[in-house]
Amino acid sequence: MLTPAWFDGVMLFILLFTLFIATTQEKIPNTHWIFTALVAVIAIVQLGFAPITEEVGTDRLNYSYMFSHADELTNYGFRDIGFAYYTQLCHFLTGTDVGGFVITAIIYVGAYIYFCRKANPDRHLYFILLCFLSLGFTNHSYNVLRAGLCIAILLIAISKEQNKYVTLLLFITAVSCHIVALLLILGYVATKYITDTRIWLCLWVVMALALFMGFFDSFEQWGNAMMSLEDDRFEHYLLGNDLDYETGLRIDFIAYSLFPIIVGGYYIYAKKYQDLYYKHLYNTYILCNTCWLVISKMPYNDRFAYLSWFIMPFILLYPILDKSENNIKSKKLIFVLCISIVVGLNIYLKYLR
Repeated sequence: MLTPAWFDGVMLFILLFTLFIATTQEKIPNTHWIFTALVAVIAIVQLGFAPITEEVGTDRLNYSYMFSHADELTNYGFRDIGFAYYTQLCHFLTGTDVGGFVITAIIYVGAYIYFCRKANPDRHLYFILLCFLSLGFTNHSYNVLRAGLCIAILLIAISKEQNKYVTLLLFITAVSCHIVALLLILGYVATKYITDTRIWLCLWVVMALALFMGFFDSFEQWGNAMMSLEDDRFEHYLLGNDLDYETGLRIDFIAYSLFPIIVGGYYIYAKKYQDLYYKHLYNTYILCNTCWLVISKMPYNDRFAYLSWFIMPFILLYPILDKSENNIKSKKLIFVLCISIVVGLNIYLKYLR
């Protein structure tokens, strides 16, 4: 019962019900906390109590072992020391691997909800549903749990940016859980000081052209260097040992990544939307996605692409859900189109391709 397809089906039903209510009103209505609580409970139960099998997530068995044998991670020099201590804490509190998954699900889902409520207190449910139905969300709780945990920590850190010391502490915590958090942190900091969106757009275009012209075809050498990090899973991901996984250039992933860049550019340049917080997130998305382009021909590159994809719902919906914004016409039409395209691509790439 608790499978990824079941979760997507339930979330899709709630989203369609919410969209029906939203489109029958004169304006996009506020959402009620009861629906947010319902969605949160469903997500936590799904992500925390799903079967510990490879059918749900190929790495889920590995994380089950980590939660059950937490002491071994610190005793044998596990690289991400923050995650090692986190598994020990989960084991101390619950004594079971399921307990570790449930605690992680609470943090993962809770961070998204906290971030969405900070972004828009009145209409946050639309953000939440699109986050939960976007490509890669469940995978980062089943398969790439450490990366998902560090993304959750970073979402809270971004929401707390007014308090620099709290943000810095959360940044350090995220890196200690997974070194990949450095990409997001550096991207977030770089775009805070280099605010001209045109620079980041040009960089993305240049990297995309270089990708299609074959400049990154020999990047397997870089992949071999990454294996020196002594994480056995890098070899599995980068060499493509899973024969069912489609390797090489993924035009569908490029299109999925490009969609929010086009929509965000429409808001900023065509509709003159100048919210500084939005532009910062938009620039961060472009920079992190540009870094993914460099390795986008490697197997399992979607796990790296999610380091930008998780911002996608905010890029698409933030301006049209902003009550102070009156320059964007046909908000409901854009609202429905953005959600339909993202959810449609997610279903196609996960179940129909």
